[in-house]
Amino acid sequence: MINNTAHEKVLKNRYLLKILLKLVQQNNRRQQIQSYRYNELNNLEWILENGYEGLLKMIFDKGELEQRLSVSTKAVELFFTRVKDRQLLLSIYNQHPLLFCRDDTIKWACSRGDVEIVKMLVKQTKPLALQLGDLSLYAAIQSNSIELVKYIAPLQSKTIKIAIVCNTSNKEMIEYVFDQVNGGRNRRKLINVDLLINQPTLFNWAITSYPTECVWSYKSSTIMPQIIKEVYNACQATDPKQYLANSKIPFKDIYNAVREIIDRKKEQPKIPLVDLEQRMIKIDKDNDPIYYPMAIVLAFDDSHQVIGRFLRYLVKTDHPFLYSLAGENIDFVLCPTKLSFPDDIHSVTTGQAKLFYFELALPPINCIDSVGLFDFVYDNLILKMTEEKRVMWVVQVFDNAINQCNHALVQYLSQKLPETASIKWSFNISREDATIQDIIDMSKLLTDTGHFANSFSQTVISNISHPTLHLTEYILKSLSTTTISLALPVLFYCQNDYLLKAIFDQTKESVTLDSILNAELSDFIIRYRPDNLKSVLTGEIHEKHGERISIGWNGIHMLLKSICMFRNLDLLKYLLDLIRNQKFIEDPIDTVASMVAEFGTVEFIQYIICRYRLGRIQLTSMQKTACSKGNLENFIFLIEQTELDPAGFVRYTHGTNKSNYQMHRSAHQSILDGEIQVQTTIQVAAYCHHLHIIEYLYNSNYLFHNSTKLHVIKKYLLESCTTKTTQKYISKLKDK
Repeated sequence: MINNTAHEKVLKNRYLLKILLKLVQQNNRRQQIQSYRYNELNNLEWILENGYEGLLKMIFDKGELEQRLSVSTKAVELFFTRVKDRQLLLSIYNQHPLLFCRDDTIKWACSRGDVEIVKMLVKQTKPLALQLGDLSLYAAIQSNSIELVKYIAPLQSKTIKIAIVCNTSNKEMIEYVFDQVNGGRNRRKLINVDLLINQPTLFNWAITSYPTECVWSYKSSTIMPQIIKEVYNACQATDPKQYLANSKIPFKDIYNAVREIIDRKKEQPKIPLVDLEQRMIKIDKDNDPIYYPMAIVLAFDDSHQVIGRFLRYLVKTDHPFLYSLAGENIDFVLCPTKLSFPDDIHSVTTGQAKLFYFELALPPINCIDSVGLFDFVYDNLILKMTEEKRVMWVVQVFDNAINQCNHALVQYLSQKLPETASIKWSFNISREDATIQDIIDMSKLLTDTGHFANSFSQTVISNISHPTLHLTEYILKSLSTTTISLALPVLFYCQNDYLLKAIFDQTKESVTLDSILNAELSDFIIRYRPDNLKSVLTGEIHEKHGERISIGWNGIHMLLKSICMFRNLDLLKYLLDLIRNQKFIEDPIDTVASMVAEFGTVEFIQYIICRYRLGRIQLTSMQKTACSKGNLENFIFLIEQTELDPAGFVRYTHGTNKSNYQMHRSAHQSILDGEIQVQTTIQVAAYCHHLHIIEYLYNSNYLFHNSTKLHVIKKYLLESCTTKTTQKYISKLKDK
């Protein structure tokens, strides 16, 4: 335990503090692409998947949930199954019920096991009654809440159309379902014993008491992946055998249960257990911890990935089973002379190499991690290949050695590569524990040996500031042989514009940014490297090389979308000023208005209205975009906080609610044509399950205009519905 005195000593030590801050900074750079700034948050699913419940509460408390976060079907499932704060869940649901009303809402609530929440949803009539799907009882049983099952079963048991499956390890639950729950006519009750096979007493009780009702499937098992993962974890440990021996998974009990399942013909193995036992007879089943995991899994799964996991264990422990199989030439799923070596093994002995490589056409690259092993494989196998294949293989090993920061092997291979060989490879460091100094040292080594990369990974570029001794010179030297269009995309990831300036200085080529921008790069630039973009478009780089830099509509469009998605109003102003001042293209008023309505916020809309002289056509288009994309706050603002001035241009009103609904109007002032357009737009909202949009339109009397009746609109909407919940909500709408 570290006391406060120790903390003080570190904080007062400038050298240690500098190192700590540098490490924090490096970690921040690594995590940037996986994180959001608060103003960039735009979807609930990401928040819940990453467990940021406190962030969700903060957004809700600020009253920004509906305006800030899109709510997907997956987000609704996570909302009911992941949110731990019960009061937060209830508060959010009660304030925004339409966002969370889906076909499976009650089923997801049942998975939570909270009977009071389920009762609330079942009894709900407003804004609509939710359906009790067939899987609700199944989810309730899985939750292990008998109280919930007692509530759900009477509501559903007579109408359920599928078998009632007990997927639980709760004996009381199983007994209750079989004794008390009415399955209805011809409705079977089954027990999935997957959660019981690691509990001998409970498994034996179930298989004896309900012999015909017990079922099990390897493919749907949750226990089998745990066994495979445990073998993988063992391979990561210093002593794999000891790790597996100390495992809390009862492998022998599971094996005995699986044997019983097979004997009762409830699942058919790919390899009979008796054959497996015979082929594994030289493994001591009582003392060797790999025996039972291997026998359990390989009886059902002979996929390359699964076999690779066990091979990795056998190789890392240098298990005698490998050699006995090869020596006896047994036709066995694990026989190494019949199978390519798994790619994820990075350490092989020469003896193992002899065992594996002689029958392979091309040895796996990842295994070559030492000079001795390289020489063995090269002399015994690679020399038999054509020169072209030999060079290709050596280049691949060379590339992998760089990725793993294997300096000794890189030094050795640099002498093996023919000087005339055309080598194309990317500088990337994939070793997890590699430091910035490792990357710098590797660049120095490659410079000394005269080997320059054709490209660089984003990780290498974005995690290090420039100029940096050795590395900066190496990058520029490497990229000097490629075109600026190929060099620029990765250099935009740099922490500053040093390398961008340098690459422009060392070439006379022209470049159009349209050719290098894609969605991923554009998003990254807008979120993390706006200064680099400004330097190229209007700053120091542009002042010096502007005549060679151009950007067209495709590039502008890409940047505008990223700006609106990540809600950077200052950058929007900058880019629109750039368009006006530099005259790269005409002002894209219609496109900007549409993007702002779809991705932006009310603040963005206010700015666009003030900046441009938007007419009724643009306003109508913005309302349609916000409607079809489900952005309720923008939609309401565009109707209630805007008006057309005497000259016919849009202006927004401060705090005075208007009724400036334009969606029923067409570009040609034709009411009929406009009504067709509004029907199409609202159909999209129905198709996308934007119930909150439809509710607003209905309550505001915008669902019908002039001669159009509600039943006509409902007909179009019902044809567009993709869920029963949407159909139910629209069907209950009544003429006013």
